[in-house]
Amino acid sequence: MPEEKKYTFRSKRENGSSSAPRPRINTLPIALAIVIAGILIALGIFASSVYNAKNSQNQPAQQAPANQQAAAAKNIAPVTEADHVRGLIDAKVKIVEYSDLDCPFCKKVHATFQQILKDYDDNEVAWIYRHLPLPQLHPNAILKAQASECAAELGGNEGFWSFVDTLFDNQDAGAGRDEVIATATSLGFDENKFTACLDSEKYKDKVEQQAKNGAEAGSRGTPFTVLVSGDSYIPLSGAWPISTFKAQIDQLLKK
Repeated sequence: MPEEKKYTFRSKRENGSSSAPRPRINTLPIALAIVIAGILIALGIFASSVYNAKNSQNQPAQQAPANQQAAAAKNIAPVTEADHVRGLIDAKVKIVEYSDLDCPFCKKVHATFQQILKDYDDNEVAWIYRHLPLPQLHPNAILKAQASECAAELGGNEGFWSFVDTLFDNQDAGAGRDEVIATATSLGFDENKFTACLDSEKYKDKVEQQAKNGAEAGSRGTPFTVLVSGDSYIPLSGAWPISTFKAQIDQLLKK
């Protein structure tokens, strides 16, 4: 019988050489194509973001309040001396805001309204703050709303705004009763009087009534703002750019 042939597979290292040299592929053009494609994609994303940013400034014109929303906005309670007002109560344009002290978007619009009051005369624009806590999102929001009313009781209008400004500046949704009392004490409020007021929940009904009125005026969340001037009511939901609010305010001032 003929001898059976045996085949043994050896690695290149064992053989000392490869069976045949493989042609080299020039990867430079491929790499350059990938880099160029990445640059083009990045430029496209950048251009899109710029367009969206510019376009957002024009949203009031594109998303004008529907007649139904404008009609609902007229349900807001009239501004009175019982309100927390920053500016002159008889200013031509009133910014009536329904807010939640633990809402991050409310914090943003709070700073916007602070700047607006600096940019307009006292007889042009006033800012009115009302409560619309959302406990399903912010469990301590009702507590803080009532605490701000205690600050108003003990420190008047100035005390109210000082307390609200401080809570927004140091916003912490996890801060509860003890932290709120500590904040009030740091602002100079009598700790015992403030604590007694807060624990009594004497302003619970006021907070609830303002929140109810906000819903009647068309709010579906916070911040919710209605610009009021004479018979004109312009609802704006959300933390819009300052240019959006100014555009609407300027239109009302021209009337």
